Amino acid sequence: MLGASASGSVAAEQGDREWVFETDGVVFSSPTVADGAVLVGAWDDNVYAVDASTGEREWVFETGNQVWSSPTVADGTAFFGSADGSLYAVDADAGEQQWAFETPEPIQSSPTVVAGTAFVGSNDGNLYAVDAASGDRRWTFETDDVVFSSPTVARDTVFVGSVDSALYAVDATSGDRRWTFETGGAVSSSPTVAGDIAFVGSTDGRLYAVDADSGERRWEFETDAEVSSSPTVADGTAFVGSRDQTLYAVDAESGEQRWEFGTGDRIDSSPTVAIDSSPTVAGGVVFVGSQDGNLYAVDAETGERQWTFETGDRVDSSPTVADGTVFVGSADFGLHAVDAGVDGSSEGSRADLETLGHRGPVRSGESAPGGDGSAGTDESDGAVNDSAPGFGVAGAAAGIGGATYLLRRRFGDGPEGTPER
Repeated sequence: MLGASASGSVAAEQGDREWVFETDGVVFSSPTVADGAVLVGAWDDNVYAVDASTGEREWVFETGNQVWSSPTVADGTAFFGSADGSLYAVDADAGEQQWAFETPEPIQSSPTVVAGTAFVGSNDGNLYAVDAASGDRRWTFETDDVVFSSPTVARDTVFVGSVDSALYAVDATSGDRRWTFETGGAVSSSPTVAGDIAFVGSTDGRLYAVDADSGERRWEFETDAEVSSSPTVADGTAFVGSRDQTLYAVDAESGEQRWEFGTGDRIDSSPTVAIDSSPTVAGGVVFVGSQDGNLYAVDAETGERQWTFETGDRVDSSPTVADGTVFVGSADFGLHAVDAGVDGSSEGSRADLETLGHRGPVRSGESAPGGDGSAGTDESDGAVNDSAPGFGVAGAAAGIGGATYLLRRRFGDGPEGTPER
């Protein structure tokens, strides 16, 4: 049953539901808010545009399979992947298809769009650069395994993880490899960049800080379980979830723990999927989902819980805060709008880079914080270039797809009822 239900005419208080939009499938995708509409994908094969104030549907776009990928919006176009193997470009106002770029395997990665190029990973093991206007391929970079990770673009470089255990830095214009950083497990986490450091999690249980230019390790932080959650950095602190049921706050410079917050189950959402979703920060509060079915609001300084919102099932979607409302999906088939209890919108590295459902001040063709154009070690390896134009890349617009969820299925640790691929 599709549709929206509101919480009533009485003004909502922090942690109260404002409305819920019901789909016909699990909402693993993380919502993106653009021009008064919330865009999100669902396992009923559809992407929805929903009025951010009322929860009423504006349009629906049907793909050929489940949508794990999170939409991103750039220059009036919504970009998202589908398990049917296609990257779609759809008019963000009308929901009409502009083009589709086909790959041989499902796309669970979420696209990032910068300076007229859409970057996305595929289960075929490749990172693709696609012309955002035409849908033509610019280049392909090959890894050694599935790419669930969603790319981040900063410092003229695309950063992306692979199940082959590596974090890659790839020249955004040519598709040539700059460096490779090896971890001890699959990298389904999506990297974020703050200053000259790239942060990413691994299923070896660690959060890594890596020099964005050289690929040298700065530090590593060990948790008690897999880290597939994608980190975000705000005010000098990196926030990330772990499958040990804990949200961590770590000093971004030293890697020292500042605090930890335990949930009732594994954190799947980056701090907000177990752990496939990612945290977001707004107004001094960290918002994150958990497989216990809750969305948590936690004080960013102290780690004290501010409030808890209960959905009807696990929360693998990563939350986004816009104008005082936090939007998040759930396995209960719903897209939920909840009073955040803070003014304003998401901030920190995910907002600065416009990744994982965030839209910050950076627009296509502009430079993001930290985007000074520095080049790392130039290793011309792994790319097939289809005449990509030169551009100063740095901003990003993306979400996180079905990374860890499908990874758990692959290695036999998925929940009951997860579709086989």
